[in-house]
Amino acid sequence: MLIFNPNPPPSLTDNDIYYVPPVDTVDSYRQYIETLPLTDDPEVFGMHENANIIYQAQESQKIINTILNIQPRVASGASGKSSDETVFDLAQQILDELPELLKKEEGNAELFKEDKDGLIPPLSTVVLQEMARFNKLLTVITNSLKNIQKAIKGIVLMSADLDSMYSSLLNNQVTQIFIEFLIHLPNRSPNYGRKLHIHHLSLWLLGLKIFIKESNS
Repeated sequence: MLIFNPNPPPSLTDNDIYYVPPVDTVDSYRQYIETLPLTDDPEVFGMHENANIIYQAQESQKIINTILNIQPRVASGASGKSSDETVFDLAQQILDELPELLKKEEGNAELFKEDKDGLIPPLSTVVLQEMARFNKLLTVITNSLKNIQKAIKGIVLMSADLDSMYSSLLNNQVTQIFIEFLIHLPNRSPNYGRKLHIHHLSLWLLGLKIFIKESNS
């Protein structure tokens, strides 16, 4: 049985592994396919080889998250604290260390000085918008942490979001509730991304406090 294209193009990739074989039968094509590696190169799909690094990092993170999520919620460590006590104390620690809401009155007065038409500079308008976003984030963090403490005490129902937050706090990860409010930030500023687009809870909170401190200065 003859196959199309008797004069195939040169190699499809730089490594000369992927190409249209100069054969004319189905069996010959099958033999060539059998020689291909089991794991395809990103180059085959028109992607940079670094795409493989990102893929492997994502897969590793998924595996780690799965291992953490299937751990039993039992007391561990020298302190002998239960999971509930650990999460409750961590929530209280974060609440105690959270910065206050950003206030226009405490900012640089020159930034918000109105012109003769009663308008402030365009850049100052952007600053106010960003302040509002971070104030909303701080409010969400505060309310969520207080609710998780109430849920542990049995005062409120442990919803799916709170249960997910419970697991994240127990594993020192950034909870999805917080991340939802920061989806726009990495694209708006590399500075935001470096400080806030991370998974480790302690580093994430440190980045948040540094950013707000810089915003107030």
